[in-house]
Amino acid sequence: MAGIALIFRYQWRAFWRRVIRTRRARSYLLALTVFGGILVAILPARLSRAARELSAGQTTSMDVVLWIWCLVWLFVLLEDANVSLTSRHLRTFPIEARRLLGVRILSVFCSPVALLAALGSLISLWPLVFARQTLLGGAAALLLFALALGCGMTVSHVLDVAELRRKLLVPVAVVSMALGAVFFTRGLQSFELLRTVLDVSPPHLVSVVSVAPTPSAAVIPLTLLAAGSAAVGSLLFWSFRRSLFGEPGKPAVGRAADRVLWFPGRFGGLVRKEQHYLRKLLDVWPGLMLVLTVSVASLVGPVPPIIRQSIIIIVFFLNTHMILNCFGLNTSAELDRYAILPLRGRDVLLVKNLALTMIVAAQLALLILVAVWRSGAVEAGAEVVVAAVLLLSHLAWGNLVSVIAPFKMRFYRFASGAEPLTAMAGSTIGSIPGVMVLVLLRFESFWSAVAIVGVLLLSLAVYLASLHYSGRIFEHRRQTLGEQLA
Repeated sequence: MAGIALIFRYQWRAFWRRVIRTRRARSYLLALTVFGGILVAILPARLSRAARELSAGQTTSMDVVLWIWCLVWLFVLLEDANVSLTSRHLRTFPIEARRLLGVRILSVFCSPVALLAALGSLISLWPLVFARQTLLGGAAALLLFALALGCGMTVSHVLDVAELRRKLLVPVAVVSMALGAVFFTRGLQSFELLRTVLDVSPPHLVSVVSVAPTPSAAVIPLTLLAAGSAAVGSLLFWSFRRSLFGEPGKPAVGRAADRVLWFPGRFGGLVRKEQHYLRKLLDVWPGLMLVLTVSVASLVGPVPPIIRQSIIIIVFFLNTHMILNCFGLNTSAELDRYAILPLRGRDVLLVKNLALTMIVAAQLALLILVAVWRSGAVEAGAEVVVAAVLLLSHLAWGNLVSVIAPFKMRFYRFASGAEPLTAMAGSTIGSIPGVMVLVLLRFESFWSAVAIVGVLLLSLAVYLASLHYSGRIFEHRRQTLGEQLA
């Protein structure tokens, strides 16, 4: 136990030293301010309502509270906390795997976001004081939070092992897409199905335990929670061992995706390299799965154009962190190679923008083809214009942010780490021109068409100006960017 405490102490020091020396301190401060404000302004009223309902035997509000905290824990575990000792680095210690797993779990709480999530989870147990089975309900809630923590860490470990990513993530994505398509096509009936599923969900089981009339009535839901927690614990240990002792994945030769997303010219090799990097970010895949889900649903019946256009905006929203940090996956050595080639700053940004453009085109291609099939070439052309305007406006802002405030990202993680206000501003500024085009499309007049062309040309002009200006900043700050990404 002393060895675990010693490792965690140095882990803690290294993490906070890194936070203080980088821009991540400001990001954490702002995130904690927003998160703390939510805890103070919103949570007390929600907990008071849940307490009143539990005292009357109702569980709706408590279910919502528990679901929210479970989702918070899942996202906390997928955050790139950038701890010093990852699973693979823990192999250097002569300690058994179970104790190393203890170190891995403790390292999660180096992050202030995880500490605040733990505090909020404990505070959310207050309504259980007014329930019939306070102690059993509290025990069930702790089991639920342990289950959420274990699920998040298991997913994190699976993402670290190339073999597991190939074998497990694709089937999970296919099943999720099929379920999403069924949910989308059934309409109101899908909500009834969802309500039935939620009645046997772990958060609802916690509420059932807390309002049980007698302790014996709480045995079955409590047993189900304990069995689920035991199963997740076994998966957690198995995935941790695989992340410790699994061999790193070898790059495949002749990837099919590289042949499809091929780009000609002297920048072709660099564009393919950037595409390969971007495909390893999790931010790319939710948008693609959303498009595939809507496209599969379109096989059953027509989807209104406004739905497809809204999906395009959502896809760009999901790509915000990736667009605002096009240097996040590079190292300082890679930035130096750009100068050796040589490449001017605007050429470097152009390469990254072309890679982003092809990734976004791959995300939206099926949706555009569905628009041609269901609504005709004119409606599909309008959606292409919306996507083009959104792309230009997002890239114009993203180039500036990428050279001014970059942050380090990891493969097979979401691109967290940007300052929340910067991300919100980027999403808002990038989406406004696209929303304007959507509004103008509703009028279907000559002057609205002229206005749409004007918005498109203005977005192009702003993008070109941003490309030139951001390229000059990159040339002057190349060394500083390398230090920030080190």
